[in-house]
Amino acid sequence: MVAAIAEHSIVRNLAAGRPDKSDEEELKKFSEEIKAKFENGEINTELMPKGNIPYKEWKGSALKPEANENCVECGLCAQKCPVGAIPMDNPKTVDKDVCMACMRCIKVCPIGARVLDETMKAGLVDKLTTMCTERKENELMI
Repeated sequence: MVAAIAEHSIVRNLAAGRPDKSDEEELKKFSEEIKAKFENGEINTELMPKGNIPYKEWKGSALKPEANENCVECGLCAQKCPVGAIPMDNPKTVDKDVCMACMRCIKVCPIGARVLDETMKAGLVDKLTTMCTERKENELMI
């Protein structure tokens, strides 16, 4: 198992440009270590991720992208939504119970018509900026 650092999907300035060349080199080394452990039969099949047990239950995210008045209903967001939360026949809507807040719809919208509530986004930016001021490193957990 590898924890790899990448640019945040909402707060794009956090880990911007990651993975970078240093990350790529480190991840390549990780892959070589993993391959060697597989070949030597050393992989622990009962791997437990690091962290505080019991882990916090995931209850979803309140940040759900919505279409604004600029939406032309092209349907690209619906086509690209990995969980089908945006219906093809009405792409201006989103099933907030299904949406996993991956922000792919925002990224793929050709006219920027998928957006987040600005107040909620500002709160998230403040929280994450405080937590993520230092460079985080990739981690191999085997």
